[in-house]
Amino acid sequence: MKKLKYLTGLLLLMQIYSCNCDKKYNCGALSDDSFTWLNQNINDTMMYENSAGQHYKFVVNSKTISPAYEAQACKHGEVGCGCDYLCEANGGFYAECDSTLNNLKSYSVNIEESGDNKTILSSILTYQIFDFINKIDVTNPSNLNQGDSLLSTLQLGNHTYSNVYVQMIDTLISYNQNKKIWKAYYSKSTGLIGFHDRQSQTLFYRN
Repeated sequence: MKKLKYLTGLLLLMQIYSCNCDKKYNCGALSDDSFTWLNQNINDTMMYENSAGQHYKFVVNSKTISPAYEAQACKHGEVGCGCDYLCEANGGFYAECDSTLNNLKSYSVNIEESGDNKTILSSILTYQIFDFINKIDVTNPSNLNQGDSLLSTLQLGNHTYSNVYVQMIDTLISYNQNKKIWKAYYSKSTGLIGFHDRQSQTLFYRN
């Protein structure tokens, strides 16, 4: 019996120390496809206006892109070490509004990738306009929240956009009842192209 326990323990130790998981590997920077969603640069200006002539002007004041880096599969000696080669990358920008129409001042976009060192398994974009926050599943565009839709084309103002995400919140839910924005339009090529403002009861669109 003691001999069996000894052999079992020896086999376990051999498994732990033979799973050469201290090998380092390279993780890339944000992929080109994800980078195209971050279509604004520092000092870029975005203007949105409604039919009454009111406007919001946003200026991008920061942008970040994670660089490539070297990673390690897992800690040496970890039980059940599977040598997973996991990688993550992210990027985003932040813009401030100069409008006096309300005290909410920001528009921001962030995208996060995850996968292994060969394949991107997930890419999620999160954007926020004032108090409205929503996500887009870049790797699976058909994965939409209830009530959301993906339009092949949409005209707002004098511009026609393709592949437009139409996303909204349920204003009947208590924590959404005081939200300023209840609906937004987002395209890969341009970013945020419009939003519905509850205070003025109007659509602001990018010009």
